[in-house]
Amino acid sequence: MQVKRSFGTVNVGNLNLGDVRPTEQHLRNYYSYLKNDFNFEVHGYLAGAFALERGETGNLHIQFYMEHEKKRFRT
Repeated sequence: MQVKRSFGTVNVGNLNLGDVRPTEQHLRNYYSYLKNDFNFEVHGYLAGAFALERGETGNLHIQFYMEHEKKRFRT
């Protein structure tokens, strides 16, 4: 199956920092990197949106939606 849209959530626990325990500040830094430095076009993304938000339970997370050329899921 091929898809043209992707969406998801990145939580603090999704960050892999080796022996360092990820914190909200690491997630804020990652969001800043995505917003200011990541080149989406080079990676094949055509359009998208993402936001740093705090959910009803109080967890900080990045919510995203991306449009791209047809891609296959990778396992």
